[in-house]
Amino acid sequence: MKVCIPTAGNEGLEATVYNHFGSAPFFVIADSESQDVEILENQNLHHEHGQCSPTHLLDSHTIKAVLCQGMGKRAVMKLQEAGITVYLTGTNTAGQALKDFTENKLLTLDASSACSGHH
Repeated sequence: MKVCIPTAGNEGLEATVYNHFGSAPFFVIADSESQDVEILENQNLHHEHGQCSPTHLLDSHTIKAVLCQGMGKRAVMKLQEAGITVYLTGTNTAGQALKDFTENKLLTLDASSACSGHH
């Protein structure tokens, strides 16, 4: 299964997980089975609050899950509408987040528990 992890850098699975999905400089696209990795630069990095367009970037990558440390309510709803499940991770690296995901250690994030503003 392909998952997306927002990161601060472009170091693949060694990259630090970024603290908020829409503002992440990069996205690591990882296959949880093969461990294949692709790195995407976030072209929508400086968006107005509530104007993040996560599905536009991920549409062509057949993502089924996002592993993140935080995300706004509208982004969660857009991803859910696209059939993408959002999971919360508290880990430092994309590799550890992926490992925790494959071991079913992450909780899902829904609109009721999402961030309500940039702080």
